[in-house]
Amino acid sequence: DDIEFAELGTGETSSYAVDNNGNVYAFGNEIGGSGTSFGGTPILLSLLNRTVSISGGYALKSDETVWVVPADIKETVVLRKSDLANITELSSSNNHTLALDEDGALWTFGNSDYGQLGDGEKKGRNNARKITEANDNTALPSLKRISAGYRYSLALSKDGKVYAWGLNDKGQVGNENVYSETLKPAQVSTYPNVGSDKIEKIAAGYGHSVTSKVDGYVWSFGWNNYSQLGNEDTDDSYVP
Repeated sequence: DDIEFAELGTGETSSYAVDNNGNVYAFGNEIGGSGTSFGGTPILLSLLNRTVSISGGYALKSDETVWVVPADIKETVVLRKSDLANITELSSSNNHTLALDEDGALWTFGNSDYGQLGDGEKKGRNNARKITEANDNTALPSLKRISAGYRYSLALSKDGKVYAWGLNDKGQVGNENVYSETLKPAQVSTYPNVGSDKIEKIAAGYGHSVTSKVDGYVWSFGWNNYSQLGNEDTDDSYVP
């Protein structure tokens, strides 16, 4: 029978497809012809089941637990990331990972050379830590979406506000403090007073951010060398 896929995911040099039954198929990661890579044809990772999604090197299962994805076909066990539970969404990029739990709380781990973990430091860590404080020292609100970009991060609160932190060399954090790092989640408060004030979707890229409001209009900011902001020029934009 034909396999129907429900979700797709990527690692640094590999790709993954999750079918409707929660099985994971992997391909890529072929380095130097070692014979242990996934290869160019998708293969079933039998060690993973009941999978909902994959981002970076981590898999989210239907029981809201997070597991390390096998790096090659020789691995015989998969390890659970035991410091995460009740997780509903994962997002990884450039070796840092964001996790959202069922209460809307943010958890982060991985590299943080530009403050992309949002804990106020530029120090990486393997253990997941709950992020509770925003950049203005107020409580971080309950979130509904997360997106990890290249050395920076985005989050969307349940009341439709965008928060950004980490590297801001191109304006991707949505404020005019360019060439500095934002070490804690900071609300992007620079949206023009046009149309709805609630954001519905977010996406973090290499150096630019794309968001859409509930009225359907798209607002973007950050690096624009290749016109990726969609605003008919190639100038970077430090605000939406």
